[in-house]
Amino acid sequence: MGFVGTAPRKTILFGEHYVVYGAAALCIPIEPGTRVEIERTGGKAGVRLISSIGDDFFSSDEAGTNEKFENLRVAYCEFLRQAKAGEMPIVARFYAESSQKGTGMSASFATSFLRALCAAYGKKMPKKKLFEIVQKAEEIAHGGRASGIDATTVIEGKPVLFEKKFAPVKFVFKAAKVQLPKDACLLLCDTFCGVRSTTKELIEKFAESYGVGGAASKWQRKKISADFGQVFKKARENLKKTGSIVELGSCMNANHGLLAAHLVSSDGIERCREIAFAHGAYGAKLSGAGGEGGSVLVLCDEKAAGKIIGALQEAGFEAAKIRMAGI
Repeated sequence: MGFVGTAPRKTILFGEHYVVYGAAALCIPIEPGTRVEIERTGGKAGVRLISSIGDDFFSSDEAGTNEKFENLRVAYCEFLRQAKAGEMPIVARFYAESSQKGTGMSASFATSFLRALCAAYGKKMPKKKLFEIVQKAEEIAHGGRASGIDATTVIEGKPVLFEKKFAPVKFVFKAAKVQLPKDACLLLCDTFCGVRSTTKELIEKFAESYGVGGAASKWQRKKISADFGQVFKKARENLKKTGSIVELGSCMNANHGLLAAHLVSSDGIERCREIAFAHGAYGAKLSGAGGEGGSVLVLCDEKAAGKIIGALQEAGFEAAKIRMAGI
């Protein structure tokens, strides 16, 4: 089996889009996550990468042929530099049970890869250094500056509250103690059917729906954040073992209602929600940017999970049970 690195994925439980305007949002690490297995081999020094979306080879002085893996090459080269490690021939196998949009796959795989590299090279890396490298990889994966929430949640492996601050612009992360109510469980559904909206266009649609063109004023940010504030407060009151699954579901529905009213839902997302409610769900909301091909989080009790998953799959949606990691 060789040397192994693992990491959770992530999903935003509450606050997507509103976080852009200063509202708090809650991001949780989820399992199943990702896994990378490394074996030392003979031959040419570098990484022979094997994955479900293709294979490639890259090294510190040779780029791969698949640009999808450039973020991983950046992480690899930065690891060698920071660890002061000599290059050796390795095979790296990448595994994931699921790969829904908006679940931090790039950050999760980069983290798993780096942890496997640390094991293979006999190196230790502080979380701060790990975060810096994953962030560099994220900038390549997303084509620009990343907020850091994916990397933070995946590396910490615990729920994280995050807020955007202004003047100067920065993101602040805090550990959050949250649990699902007793007997509650989460399902994640991917509504992809050939088309996906881009995060950029959805951010623009959300802004336009509030009459924001360009940078939002302080007054606009306060107004937009206030729409979501009471929903989030109620949700946090029920994110505990003794919380109400009914109330938490109601909060998810209220959060989704706000997002849908501001144009970031889709027919697929709404159809997914309808099916989930018809089979016993308490709550269902888009997670991440939303739009065409977006993901949906479903809150239900353990007894209804199998029935909901079966109905969603019959309708052509990918759906699976997830669990909150780090609690």
